[in-house]
Parts: sequence; C-alpha cells; structure tokens
Amino acid sequence: MKKNLVLGAITNYLWYKLEPFFISWKRNFNNCDCIMFTSNLTNSCIQILNNLGVETIPIDGKYACLPPVCIGNYRWILFNDFLKKRGSDYNNVLMCDNRDLIFIDDLFKHYTTESAYIGLALERELIEEDPQWNASWMKNKFGIEEYEKHKNKRAVCSGTIWGTSKELIYLTEKMVEVIYSPKYRLFDPGNDQTTLQFLLYNGYLDNIHICYSDPRVECTVLTLAGFNENEVLNVFDESDDTIAIVHQYDRYSSLSKIVDDRYSFWRYEDISTNEVSIRELYDYIYICFQNHSWDRIIFTITKVINMCDTEELVRDITWPDIIFLLKRCKAISDNLVRYIIEYELMKLLLRTSLGRITIEDIEVLGNRHDDMQIINNLERDIHDTLNRVSEHYKNKNIELTKMIEKIM
Repeated sequence: MKKNLVLGAITNYLWYKLEPFFISWKRNFNNCDCIMFTSNLTNSCIQILNNLGVETIPIDGKYACLPPVCIGNYRWILFNDFLKKRGSDYNNVLMCDNRDLIFIDDLFKHYTTESAYIGLALERELIEEDPQWNASWMKNKFGIEEYEKHKNKRAVCSGTIWGTSKELIYLTEKMVEVIYSPKYRLFDPGNDQTTLQFLLYNGYLDNIHICYSDPRVECTVLTLAGFNENEVLNVFDESDDTIAIVHQYDRYSSLSKIVDDRYSFWRYEDISTNEVSIRELYDYIYICFQNHSWDRIIFTITKVINMCDTEELVRDITWPDIIFLLKRCKAISDNLVRYIIEYELMKLLLRTSLGRITIEDIEVLGNRHDDMQIINNLERDIHDTLNRVSEHYKNKNIELTKMIEKIM
C-alpha cells in the first residue's frame, strides 16, 4: 500500500520554531512520510527531525544560477524535481509551509475517493480586499491590467497545496516557468502566491479537478488570513471534525499560546551539550518569555550556565542579550518566579562576562566605569535576589521548593 507524503523546505529556522509542525504531524498522520529540504539548520535540529522520522535532504547549489535564491521561489524547483523522481511512490502529497502551520487531523482521510486532483486553500478575502499583500503582489508581478482582471476573485494560499503526484508535477512545472519567466518581475515574498493565482485564474489548471477548501463554508485546510482575534478563539474546537490543518495561527496570540501548550514537548535535558548551541538555547529562552513558560526558562538558563565552561561557547551570548531578558522580567507578575529567573539570569551574566567587558557593555549597565565594580555589583545583586527569594518563599505557600533548593 502506498503512503502519503508531507513535503516542504526549511532554511534558517531553529527547532523551537518548527516543533509544533512536526510534533503535530507525528501525532495526526498514519502511513505518511515527511520529507524536508533543508539549509542552514543546526546539527541538533537535523538530529531531532531525523529522530522523529523526518527525511532531510540538504539543498545544494544546483540551481544557484537562478536568482533570487530564496526559499519561497526555490522550493518549487525542488518540489518539481523530487516529484518527477519519487512522486509515484505516494498516493497523495501535501506541499506546505511549516513555521506557521499545525496539523489537528489527517488531511488525506478526506480525499480517499479522489484519484486525480489538486487541493487548494482559499483565503477569506478577495484579492482587492488585501491591499497590503495579495493585491500588491499581483500588481508588482503581473501589472495593473492583470490585477484589474482578477481583483474581485478569491485569494488562494500557496502555503498549502495537496493532491496527486501527476497533477502536482504539472502545477510545479508551471509555477517554476512563470516564477522565473523574464516576462515578469521576480521578487520575494509573495511571488509564488500571486503566481499560483495567475495560473488558476488564467485557465492553466482548467483540465485538472480542483478541490477547494473554503473558510467561508466548510474546509479541511483553514487559512486564517483576514480573520480577527475574536473570530479564531474556537479554531481548535475538537467537535469540528472537518478541519485537518490550521495555517497562519501564529498571527494570533491566543492560538499561539494554545499551540505551545499542546505541541511543545521538546526538552533540552534530552539534548547533550555537543548537540545544541548556546545561541539556540538563548533563542528558546526568548520564546519562552513570550509564552510565559517560566519553568522552561529556569531549566534552560541552568542548562546554559552549565555549558558556559568553555570560552568558545561563552562567545555565543553577549551582555546585551542577557540584559534584554532581564528587562523582560519586569512583566512577570509572580514575584517569586521573577526573583528566581532574575537570579539565574544574573548568574549567567556573571559567568559569560568575566574578562570580556566592553565600553558598550558598561554603558548598557548604567555608565559604570570600572570592570571589577560591575562584577562586584553583579555579585551583590545576586545575593540580594537570593535573599528576596528566600524571604518571599517564607511568606507565601507556593509549591516551588525544588527551585529554592536548587538555588540554595
């Protein structure tokens, strides 16, 4: 029995940006491979993907002569080449984005009766109703005359396209042909989305059966462009068994929090020191601040401190990085949690700064002029914070004993 396939391309992302996509893929698909073209990912990110069962294919310089080499345009060449070689191995293929997409069900179970088709996700708005993106992309790529012909038609998302291999080979060939045609302007982002709309509305796909997913009616792929925050509150309602994919969820803070709670299960304690960089851990701490994941912040800072024994690793984080996080601590409403995180960050600041203080660093810390004075002040601040934690803990019945013991 042939499998289905999720196909994509990743470049320049750290793992925390990708985690919800791949965790949700793993949970919701049966008999489905996942293959990603990759470029400029950390070794730890590649290892995690492979451990999850994702096949990673490094992007080489084969098509570097085709400017601009940006993933939004370049991926269609990669997809077309792959489908010609291996597409016949699969029943259905989904070509999609990854950073802002979440799976909540198996998409392909809704298309078991389709033998030759392409699935397209409509956006809520007409092209002209989105002047910032879809309208300007079409004007920039194809000109005002083409825009006037199609402005009252629905925007179509290029970040989720699915179907059968033969039909997708034809589509990707046409995408590459028009994207890189000297007749039209080449740009990014948005170049591929307006190209898809050009092909659809100029009859290039007329001989192919199109299955539309429409957020105005009933959809399997929900693209959230054009919604407001209040309208998306029930997107993950499990009673709706038609939606399999939610795309562009990270435009809405309420959905981002739900996704982080449900699909972010990776823990750095499972990654050894030589498999993850301090810079990646720092970026993970930053996203935890955004999501108020205080327990993860405390653990990860401790992990960073334990990794700061070599100068090579220490160089990955600068003083302004840590000071930036310290300033964000003011937003933490629970005093005990704030004190603990401030304490850990100050320990990290002290550990990473010895012998490497610059004039810029001194200015950031308040125009102090003596290196040792800064170090002494940091040590004093650490002890003051520790005392505050201890005193606060005595006065509040909070179940954070292990944290206190770790600090003491």
